Amino acid sequence: MGLGGSYIGDGVYKERLPNGKRSIIYNKWMAMLQRCYGNSYIRREKTYDDCYVCEEWLNFQNFAKWMEENYYEIPGTKMHLDKDILKKGNKEYCPEYCCFVPAEINLIFSRNNSKNNKDDIGVDEIHNKKTIKYKARCRMSKGIHKTSKTYDTFEEAKAAYIEMKNHRIHSVAEKYKEYIPEKVYNILININVEKDELNF
Repeated sequence: MGLGGSYIGDGVYKERLPNGKRSIIYNKWMAMLQRCYGNSYIRREKTYDDCYVCEEWLNFQNFAKWMEENYYEIPGTKMHLDKDILKKGNKEYCPEYCCFVPAEINLIFSRNNSKNNKDDIGVDEIHNKKTIKYKARCRMSKGIHKTSKTYDTFEEAKAAYIEMKNHRIHSVAEKYKEYIPEKVYNILININVEKDELNF
């Protein structure tokens, strides 16, 4: 038995390719298990607290068959296994709610905390000698953020963040429309950060 009670199982899918390298399917399976049951990963990424893999996918053969039927590639893009685009707040890796998406889409759903307050999303305080100003900050890619002009009030900056975030989500949906599953595209293009109260 491996992480979380996982096992290879009997079937046609193997851990390694004929050349001895581990298969991409096995690597994706192991990465999923590490996110849920790897102690060092959970300590580093608190968003994976309480996440788990469904019993069906603890058997590598079942996960491999699902991945073979659902995996796709986009030139020059790393693909991520996502568990909570199709079901907001989902904690279970399972065939009903998982899908593959380009890393750029997956990153949109990572929490974009304020630099000043972990409970505020997307708004930074700018401290001057006598005043506090506010600026919206929206993640565009790993380590890269787009910032707004400076506002006098938190509310103005928050509104700017919501506008920036909605535009970012919808533009990325259009960018990958021809590649991603239709159900993923429909969710992305209809997201309204303010209305849906999404915490990212």
